[in-house]
Amino acid sequence: VFAEQSINIIEIEHFGEFLNEVKRVMKKEGKFVLKSIVLIEQSEEEILIKAKEQNRDVIYLYDKICNLPKHYKNNQRSHKEVSDYFHGLVKKGNITQAEYDKFIYHFGAVCNADLKLHALLKNDFEKILKTHFKIKEILYGKDFEKHSLHPIYVLEK
Repeated sequence: VFAEQSINIIEIEHFGEFLNEVKRVMKKEGKFVLKSIVLIEQSEEEILIKAKEQNRDVIYLYDKICNLPKHYKNNQRSHKEVSDYFHGLVKKGNITQAEYDKFIYHFGAVCNADLKLHALLKNDFEKILKTHFKIKEILYGKDFEKHSLHPIYVLEK
């Protein structure tokens, strides 16, 4: 079974039901490959400083800043709130209007949708996974740093 961040559109109190259903349909020797968003514990100031020092783009900022626990009220966030937040970064001078426009170019459609994401800190998320599966492997994409927030779990019954 493959799930590309699909668990993150389910409310956290229903994660267990989702995982039970995956387990039910899996073959006995099957594998469940799950990519998820996990939250990070880092200061926003550190992220902004590092982004400027390393000349990181607004997509890097989106992935890092918007996956801080403070942006998840009751472990969920909407893209509309993210859009408003990034507009505030323009007003503060933390990003340019051009960077904001790039953000809207990439994420404008979801910012106008009623999509909410649900996520936990990595350790908390893995506790839930371990109640349903054995974690055989945790992989990360290697082509850019943002993958650290999107672990790929290889799970077995």
